[in-house]
Amino acid sequence: METMDSLGLLGGLSGLLSEGYSPNLYSRTAAVDRTEETNRLLTRVLEKMEELKEQGEASRSTAPALLVADEAPVSTSSSAAAGSPDAPVKNRSRLLRFAVNGYNVLRTCRTVYISDIQDDGTFLVTGDRRYMSDGQTRSETFHILFKTRQDTTLPGEYDAATAVTQDSYNPNSFVYQLSRRRNMMASRTGNLVSMRTEDPDWRLELLIDLGE
Repeated sequence: METMDSLGLLGGLSGLLSEGYSPNLYSRTAAVDRTEETNRLLTRVLEKMEELKEQGEASRSTAPALLVADEAPVSTSSSAAAGSPDAPVKNRSRLLRFAVNGYNVLRTCRTVYISDIQDDGTFLVTGDRRYMSDGQTRSETFHILFKTRQDTTLPGEYDAATAVTQDSYNPNSFVYQLSRRRNMMASRTGNLVSMRTEDPDWRLELLIDLGE
């Protein structure tokens, strides 16, 4: 599987990521509907990524920054490296923490990609991870869409939806379990976006630095 940064896939999703919700979903009482809408948008994003991959429309030269867990972002722009004033701003976003029930999911992530932040604040996080389960090495790819909520007067609130593909079905994966949870929300304070659960049996801690 080719990496999405080299295909330029995340950079080609700007219009789709910035899609808004239907007017009838702006009510705070429509939490279930918001979950469905966010999941549908994530599905469309993933379908678009497949189309871009198949059509070969993306270019390596326009790829966004590649973010490797616990490492500095790598710029794909030679002019940026040279310090040119016309160089595009690097995507400095980083996934700082991803843990469930004290288990460090981030440590198992081989690569993490974060899309450009849309004008309304929406963005996509994608990661490839490898981990041990039942004595076997497993792999999976996850996508987490953070869609800015438009039904609130508070800035920096997101609805979140997760999709995951696995080398073989493993319901014990914490990322798979995250993809099955509903009404997930996140909030932004400054550069930091956090998503947590209060469920004593399933405690998620996710923290992203958007680098803006």
